[in-house]
Amino acid sequence: MSRFLPKVEYSITEYGQRMPPLLQAMNDWSEGHIDHLNELYGEDSTTELPERS
Repeated sequence: MSRFLPKVEYSITEYGQRMPPLLQAMNDWSEGHIDHLNELYGEDSTTELPERS
């Protein structure tokens, strides 16, 4: 017996569209924090991290 899942379409509300600047700010902070930790402890002390874009 084959089961088919219903097609679901998602959209973000106008209110939810306010999130990208917050998420970008959090990303920017985390990248700066990694740099700060590298300055304190050296780059060799960090585990392998994904490539930053």
